[in-house]
Amino acid sequence: ANGININDMLKLKYSNIVNNEICFYRSKTINTTKEKKEICAIITPEMQAIINKWGNKERSSDNSIFPYLIGNETPIHQKAVILRSSSIEDTVIPLFE
Repeated sequence: ANGININDMLKLKYSNIVNNEICFYRSKTINTTKEKKEICAIITPEMQAIINKWGNKERSSDNSIFPYLIGNETPIHQKAVILRSSSIEDTVIPLFE
């Protein structure tokens, strides 16, 4: 099953959205597989509602969709943000599967 984990979700940028699809490479496997497999999903009305409600209001292609990581965090700080945010995983992530 192709889904999205909280780590990948928080790293999404608006540039990942093209033609009403959101595409990304799983962080967990990007360096462990020879062929990188892009995962794409059509943005459903439920997904769009989450992006509209919780997403970064500044929608330039370089901006993260969800404003939890801004891009200059150390790996330790990034991990802390992801772990802190994982409490939303059970309610939000199933919508991306």
